[in-house]
Amino acid sequence: MAQALIPVEMLAPATREQAEKAASLLLTLQKMEKELTSRLKEWVKDNGPIQIGDMTYGLNQVVSYDLDPQLVTATLLEAGLSREEVWRLLSVSKTSLERGLRKLRRKDLFDQILSAGTAKVSERIDFQRPKD
Repeated sequence: MAQALIPVEMLAPATREQAEKAASLLLTLQKMEKELTSRLKEWVKDNGPIQIGDMTYGLNQVVSYDLDPQLVTATLLEAGLSREEVWRLLSVSKTSLERGLRKLRRKDLFDQILSAGTAKVSERIDFQRPKD
């Protein structure tokens, strides 16, 4: 389908100019996708799912749990797991830590905790605004 819509030099750019055109198209498509997704979601909410071939675009229920770490820890320890095994099961994200410390008005601890952890660096290629 992509080959029918996009010239081959944009699908496999060989020059900087072609790569710039392809990146411009990609940025446009990403913006269009956000807008189209937003409008389709509203339509589906009002009118129901849409069948496209063997795919359906519609409501998909996802179940998530808000677990109390203290209760989980106590239950696992009482079930015979060691403290080391339990700690390996629990995780804290940088974002949840920062938000939690902000709510407790203890953001001063954030840098200290981060410095005790191991930073993992990953790379991602996407659009971003230049940092000043």
